[in-house]
Amino acid sequence: MEKEKFYSIIGSSGLNNPETSSYLRTIINNYPYFNAARTLYLKSLKITQSNSFAEELDKNAVLLPDRRQLFFVLNPVMLVSQESSKPKQKRANKANDSHFDLIEGNQSSNASLIDISESTKVTDLPISGYDLLDISEQEGPANDSLESGAYLIEEEGNDSKALSNDDLISQFINSNPKIKPPQIVKDEQEDISLKSLEEPEDLITEPIAQIYVAQGLFQKAITIYEKLSLKYPEKSSYFAGQIQEIKKQSSI
Repeated sequence: MEKEKFYSIIGSSGLNNPETSSYLRTIINNYPYFNAARTLYLKSLKITQSNSFAEELDKNAVLLPDRRQLFFVLNPVMLVSQESSKPKQKRANKANDSHFDLIEGNQSSNASLIDISESTKVTDLPISGYDLLDISEQEGPANDSLESGAYLIEEEGNDSKALSNDDLISQFINSNPKIKPPQIVKDEQEDISLKSLEEPEDLITEPIAQIYVAQGLFQKAITIYEKLSLKYPEKSSYFAGQIQEIKKQSSI
């Protein structure tokens, strides 16, 4: 890409040439992310009053990151200089519920001078070829003649209240949230070893009781006879006699 040629287009009045429009169209076809060339392409179409301006504006405006900037590039405004002493003639103009005082001075070779009411008068810097995208976003007069790009300005509304990612992170850190660990409820564990001390049902028999007596485990033998007495009530007198014999033998 010929840089010098591109810069010369920015710094001169070459945008009013249809050949410039074709040249810029070729550039954005080759470099679709070159936003400065895309902006100048639309401006060239508007200056040359091309029939394809409206169609190209619809296609290219959505590809630019800042449509507000595009609006002011397509509709440049020279603000009143603090040092200007030219005679002014005021007239009222209402648009978008905002009041602007349009001052018409003596015709100069550059542009008309405008006084914005209830605001500080500042001088708008000319568009620089090397800093095209740093155009100051200042409010211009909402004149009915600026219909070609007025819709490009979006309502900011609630967007200005939205927090950035850094603000959200700072807010999160300042709030110092703490994650509480879940409370672990300890279930009472049953001591299964106690069950090992109980005699299984299939071991509650008279032969087992006799084995306990032979081993000297008299209390276990008595316990088995007591359970047998409850299990077999008809033999309770027999089991009671066995218990008495064990007690005599063991001196319990």
